[in-house]
Amino acid sequence: STRKESSAASDVYKRQTYISTFSFVSQSQLGADAQQFSLVFAVTTLGMILGNQANAALVPRMEVHRRLLLGLSGSLVSVLALVALAATGAATLVSVTTALFVMMVFTGLVAPNATALALSGQAPRVAGSGSALLGTLQFGLGSTLAATAGMTGPVTLASMNTVMLLTAIGAFAAFVLSARRTMHPAGPEQPAEEHVPEPEELAAAESVVLTDSVPHTDDTGSDDGNAPDAGSVACPETVGTRS
Repeated sequence: STRKESSAASDVYKRQTYISTFSFVSQSQLGADAQQFSLVFAVTTLGMILGNQANAALVPRMEVHRRLLLGLSGSLVSVLALVALAATGAATLVSVTTALFVMMVFTGLVAPNATALALSGQAPRVAGSGSALLGTLQFGLGSTLAATAGMTGPVTLASMNTVMLLTAIGAFAAFVLSARRTMHPAGPEQPAEEHVPEPEELAAAESVVLTDSVPHTDDTGSDDGNAPDAGSVACPETVGTRS
């Protein structure tokens, strides 16, 4: 689960790097004013919301690992597109915003699935600690790592892309290593942990038990030849009157 937590945290590092540095990049290098940056930020945020909604729609159609792989792959390709724009000198406010919008759409697929996978393998007694560790990795180290984009001087599109690319590669590598370990576990197979039934499962099981405990009567009467005829059943008033 540690690699799954690293995958989730690395993706948050990429997102926080964009949030903390793109305001400088858009205004100093791409010529955007404050209002244009606000519009760009709103567009990319809309992309993440659309990604979350797409993930919800894919839940009944696609397995969680495949959704996470799709999000990580698309996010990595989007960052590579940003790197290519900066390297070729074709970076404009519109082209960079488009690449960031696509990146945030796929980020909306990564965050919920990576978090769910990271916490799904935890025993109930340590699930809270696992959630606290994941939050610390995401927001504690993420803010520090995002600052490395400006360690060598003013923040530029190239420095922002470098940090985002490293974190995207780290998230993808953590997922691949976690998937390989799941497919080829090392060491003897561990016994499965005891399943803790949900309240709905307990209620359903209790209903089955109560239903099975109720004696069933044969409505067909004399089909099996053993059911007493209605006329042969003694009335309560006649019980005990015979000598």
